[in-house]
Amino acid sequence: MVRKRGCLTVGPRGWAVCWGRVLPGGGGIVGRKWADAMKVVMFGAGYVGCVTAACLAHLGHDIVAVDPNTSKIDALNAGQSPILESGLGQMIAAGVSSKRLRGLYVVGDELLDADVVIVCVPTPSATGGTTDRRPLERVLEQVIVGGRGRDQKLPIAVRSTIRAKSLRELTSRISLSTELFPVVINPEFLRETTAVEDFMHPPYLIAGGDDLIAVKHVLSSTTESRLSASNWTWKARRS
Repeated sequence: MVRKRGCLTVGPRGWAVCWGRVLPGGGGIVGRKWADAMKVVMFGAGYVGCVTAACLAHLGHDIVAVDPNTSKIDALNAGQSPILESGLGQMIAAGVSSKRLRGLYVVGDELLDADVVIVCVPTPSATGGTTDRRPLERVLEQVIVGGRGRDQKLPIAVRSTIRAKSLRELTSRISLSTELFPVVINPEFLRETTAVEDFMHPPYLIAGGDDLIAVKHVLSSTTESRLSASNWTWKARRS
């Protein structure tokens, strides 16, 4: 295993995992200004998806939340929270009012000019203790189709619960081009009743992927807290 701090280099076949403690105070991730708003396509408007979408809109990003559940999307577009969570309703209302947050039943051409895709669809337990990866697979296939014609990379941040090894097997099986769509696994640590606070001021961040530039891009889109470069740990290994 190779360990480096504050490093953005990794072997060409390494699975890069970065971990960082968050320091108090405002500002963006090291080297990023929050004046640079991103266009984010969010798949999944459940608990994690709603909190993530609302918080990112609050930070100034433009968010499109995609979910086939019409009741969730209708509530979102009406400026209402589909779930019960402290402070979330006000944040969603503000995001919709400012036109930084909107919902769709089906994704259209939004992927053509998106800066990042965030996947928050459920991966429920299946028979025999395995994970049902079909919801995640359907989303990745939509990204493949909708992102055709792009001339720039589109990082995909997966916040759904899935092991890194299983995610790698899935992307390989559906022939997802990781050159065009670099995949980053970015688990969430949101607690009920404090999810908004947990998102806005996380105690730490974890992300992993083969493309370290994509990893950094994803991390810079999902936090407003300042990260200390000296507190980063970069590990190069296959998962």
